[in-house]
Amino acid sequence: MIARNNGLLRYISITVTAVAFTVASGAFALHLHNQKAWRADALAGKVALTQSQLENLVHDESITAYWAGPRPGYLYSIDITAKDRVFLQYIQANKNSSDVIANSRVIATYFDKDGFARTVAAASQSSNTGFRNPNGSVVFYAKNRNTDIYLAFPGKKIQIEIFDPLAGQALSLAVLQDQITKIGE
Repeated sequence: MIARNNGLLRYISITVTAVAFTVASGAFALHLHNQKAWRADALAGKVALTQSQLENLVHDESITAYWAGPRPGYLYSIDITAKDRVFLQYIQANKNSSDVIANSRVIATYFDKDGFARTVAAASQSSNTGFRNPNGSVVFYAKNRNTDIYLAFPGKKIQIEIFDPLAGQALSLAVLQDQITKIGE
């Protein structure tokens, strides 16, 4: 009888362990599924991220994206769904969605092997204002619109677009050295 009870106890112990493992595995699989769904939404610009979440996501996914650094009271969204470009949006906390869309700073990183040359060419067009910064970067914008600025660095295969709804802010970011940097550097 003791041998039979030991067998039953062993069976119960194995069964309980298997059920616990199955429940834990299911919870882990659900967590992984939720994490994958969150990550996919975050990479599609559908999640407001803290600075830390943004920096971790950029690092973990090996994303090249430029920004104007952190802003107190702001969250961020990043959208990498379009080919050869990354959009980073600054989202002011505690604002409704219509305010966010209309009044957000956006910095786009466009991947283009000729990005610097194209920016230099655009800077010299008569409809644009263009100049070279002391660090060698080139800036241009349409003469009638200084809320949308383009910037490129020599030796980088990118062009950066800076949009800020407040006139002059985007230009200030493009002109001041080291204001636009690669996230994580």
